[in-house]
Amino acid sequence: MYIYIDFYKQFQCIGSSCRNSCCNGWGIPLDPATAQYYQNVNGEFGDLLRQTIHWNESKNLAFVNLTAERKCPFLDKDGLCRVYLECGEEHLSDTCKVFPRSKLDLSGNSMRGFSMSCEEVLRILYDKTSPVHLCAEGTTDIKSMDDLTFYELSQFIGWGMELLQDENIPFYAGLATVVAIGLEAEKPFRDQDYESFESVILRSDHVLQQFMQAKKDQTPEMEEFAWNFIFGITDTFCHLLNESDSYEKEILLWKQEIFHMNDQQRRSHLLDCWNNRNDHPEHLQFLRRLAAAFFHSHAMRLVCDTSDSIFLRDLSNYMILAKIIPLIWDSCPRTNDPAYFSGLSHLAHHFEQSSLIKKFIWPVIHDLFHPDLYTYAMAFMVLFGE
Repeated sequence: MYIYIDFYKQFQCIGSSCRNSCCNGWGIPLDPATAQYYQNVNGEFGDLLRQTIHWNESKNLAFVNLTAERKCPFLDKDGLCRVYLECGEEHLSDTCKVFPRSKLDLSGNSMRGFSMSCEEVLRILYDKTSPVHLCAEGTTDIKSMDDLTFYELSQFIGWGMELLQDENIPFYAGLATVVAIGLEAEKPFRDQDYESFESVILRSDHVLQQFMQAKKDQTPEMEEFAWNFIFGITDTFCHLLNESDSYEKEILLWKQEIFHMNDQQRRSHLLDCWNNRNDHPEHLQFLRRLAAAFFHSHAMRLVCDTSDSIFLRDLSNYMILAKIIPLIWDSCPRTNDPAYFSGLSHLAHHFEQSSLIKKFIWPVIHDLFHPDLYTYAMAFMVLFGE
């Protein structure tokens, strides 16, 4: 069976028109076959290939050495790939051929999606006039355990994507429900206890009603607690990113003078940004589709990810920062501004391609706030309570 997100076959890289080229600032690994081919290319371009490839012989891996500006050395003055032009598309590395696409292959079955680290993917999501959904081709034999794993995972992902985009369900409640069910369903899925896995998903309506009731019971004290937590996540992210060597901190962070404020002043600044926002209905629809696509790409990892919960650590924090971080940019774009998509793709990079969130930011958030599902649910109510 072949399952893919609905715009998968229509996606095309926009090349030099991309503000946030995936050739900038990212470690670019080379698969062994491609690296070996580059070692044998003749001529001046072959010399450049050999000069810019770094071999890690102990791991049998090769990487492209970036320029001092942290760009791929194979980009020409027009932002086009010289490997593509000189050697042909067939000799691009596997990473360059595939990105921003993501894939899961399991015993003859295949699932395809997208990374949110691509601004063109985000633009497509914004321009869509209908919910994102999964398409399927072929069949699967659920008598096979591996096929059953694939079948259950695809059903779970389809359920979550539909819930997140259902306009009859408040977004905050749908998001909290998907996280709650995801947390509970992780263990039975990995244990291949599919009867328990399905029973967890069947509880989603009850869980949804609980979150909707919690919104009705919300008090000013609860909202204050939620804002303290939202500020804590944002402040932690900004400070740790500012201390890193990431070239993206110039794009994602608030002005340097904000860092010299005390905690209360920074919190007030964030609230001022929030109160001065100008939300549009189409923006909320974009956030629903963004959450659905991000959920899809991360839920695919359930087959192999055994680290801290991808739903609490990644989905929850990503959606909070995707709502808050644009408010502190100078231009504060909230519409289909190319700068908005470029900034959000940089944010997603840290959840999908780098180790900053997993190794540094999440442990600090976890140790400082000990957040659980209901902490995040209250934050969702504040940020996404229409």
